[in-house]
Amino acid sequence: MVRIVVPSIAGSAPDIIARQVAERLTAAWKQQVIVENRPGGNGIVAMSALRQSAPDGYTLGLFHAAAVITPMMYKEAKFDIQRDTEVAATLAYTPMPISRPGTRALPMCSRQARRARTTSRLAARPAAPCRI
Repeated sequence: MVRIVVPSIAGSAPDIIARQVAERLTAAWKQQVIVENRPGGNGIVAMSALRQSAPDGYTLGLFHAAAVITPMMYKEAKFDIQRDTEVAATLAYTPMPISRPGTRALPMCSRQARRARTTSRLAARPAAPCRI
């Protein structure tokens, strides 16, 4: 059995991605791949679990970019993503929209959103930054 350790709750975007990957790896490897959610501590709980597992290839970690910054921000984080892991693949890029209260979008963002919805080529690329 292979585990994918995920630092967030079931139903979150990283969990959904991990479950899709686990399903495909189970079929490809003919071996059960499960998702183990370990939320908490901005990834510290999951990363600690990953570090404590045997380096035998049967435990994988799916982490977001914050895992690089967490050790710089929290003394409880006793890991270094570059020292303690080997990146096997990048599975997704997560957009980080900026929003404000109210019902009207910022004018520049509205134009970019409309263009992305009507231009399939643009919609397939990562969104361009929205100037405020």
